[in-house]
Amino acid sequence: MIRMKNLRSFHVGPWGPAVLAFALAACSSTPTVTPQGAVNFAVAQLSDAQRHYVSDYDPQALRQARAKLAEARKALGGEDPQQVRDLAAESVLLVQVGTIKAELARTIANRDKVQRHIDALKALAGEQQ
Repeated sequence: MIRMKNLRSFHVGPWGPAVLAFALAACSSTPTVTPQGAVNFAVAQLSDAQRHYVSDYDPQALRQARAKLAEARKALGGEDPQQVRDLAAESVLLVQVGTIKAELARTIANRDKVQRHIDALKALAGEQQ
């Protein structure tokens, strides 16, 4: 465990600034996602959500995600690649919201099931006393 007093005496040596500059340069040169790549990622996320039965729990989020994906596909032929990336990103976010809601609903259902079992066991234990 690193304590604050240890951080105050932490020395990076003569190469510290160079390493930091190199790390920052590496981050800044990260390639931009292509519009087609963004659309492909959104398609994969939507497909994954369908396999996880998100439509059972939040069909509206999936409908909205499909609509944004359709808009992104339409915009692929246009002159604004950022619009395509933005629409695809919105689609992905809508899928993620739906996935989170589905996971929450499943968790609540499981919690309720466990609580029913606990209540049944308590009732059974009470009868035996």
